[in-house]
Amino acid sequence: MNVLFVINGVAILAAAFFSCTDAFAFAPVPTSTSVKFQRDFQLQSMSMDDSPSDTSSDLLYEVDEVVTVKSEESPPLESEDLVANVLDLIPNVSNDETRSEINEVLLKLESVNPTKNPATSALLNGVWNLQYSGLKELSKGSLFSPTLLLMSPAMVVLQLAKQIPFFVDIVESPSITISRDSPRVEASLKFNTLFGGEESLAVKINLEEKSDIRLSERYECAKISNQFVDLPKLLQYTREIYVTYVDEDVLVIRNNSGVPEMLIRSGKLFTGLNL
Repeated sequence: MNVLFVINGVAILAAAFFSCTDAFAFAPVPTSTSVKFQRDFQLQSMSMDDSPSDTSSDLLYEVDEVVTVKSEESPPLESEDLVANVLDLIPNVSNDETRSEINEVLLKLESVNPTKNPATSALLNGVWNLQYSGLKELSKGSLFSPTLLLMSPAMVVLQLAKQIPFFVDIVESPSITISRDSPRVEASLKFNTLFGGEESLAVKINLEEKSDIRLSERYECAKISNQFVDLPKLLQYTREIYVTYVDEDVLVIRNNSGVPEMLIRSGKLFTGLNL
């Protein structure tokens, strides 16, 4: 009789375990969810002194309880609103007043930076698209301009592409890939050629940590049509940057002159813009 009671107990525990396991299956969560809890309790009458009785009547209790859970869409974070604000202003970026407004919004965004020690954070790693730079593009003949030393690698690779004789225009905006291995940064773009095809251009940049918020960039080599070329001394630019904001989707940096750049992680969707 004791063996039978133990077997019954194990069976009940096993049923409860698999019921709990099913509850952790991933499924879409609707706005209003009705959850029905049904539990069957089988009680066997037994006394303190006697063994469980085979003739005792089984009592079956069934409890049905319906709980309605309503989920509400969480409001956008302050940082998301600020980023969307910058993206809305970018179409008018040629206006100096608009640039000032963007800088003000970025200052507000930087004040809510959620990442401690951003220059050493693993959040830097990944593929980023340059959305805004406080520096204006240079003319085609300005490759050796001192202004280039202040520019983002994405802007530099664009300036290099413009020096190629068969360059026509870019296919897509330059992207920046940051990895853990040195050289950590690759800025790349695709462009249309006079021959009717496409070519790719990339530059490799070494990234060195100087402090918890400061990094140093040094250009090392270029890659065109999958062939690497060492950059001449005059083009081995170096600059220091400050990581003023970084989270899972947005990166803001400033150069030594305080000029900001905002990058969005590739594939991130913000209101009105699919990157």
